[in-house]
Amino acid sequence: MRLFDQPHHDGSPVYVGSQNPSLGETVTVWVRVPTAANVDAVHVRTVADGEPASAAARVDSERTGRSIGGYGRDDVWCARRWRCATR
Repeated sequence: MRLFDQPHHDGSPVYVGSQNPSLGETVTVWVRVPTAANVDAVHVRTVADGEPASAAARVDSERTGRSIGGYGRDDVWCARRWRCATR
């Protein structure tokens, strides 16, 4: 198994739409999924007030098929928008 062929996300600007979101702001997070990974679905897990939750991510057609952050055109980008907690 090569790590380069596995789905990836980190906190860098390539994967997180806003590095300093305000309370109530909606932020997009991305997961890069190489086609070699044979992934059928991507879910994003969050924890708010100690309660875990997950939601399905969707293919981002604006990023998929483009070279972004040095990654190849064969990667699929999945996105999920989250609203920052207002408390």
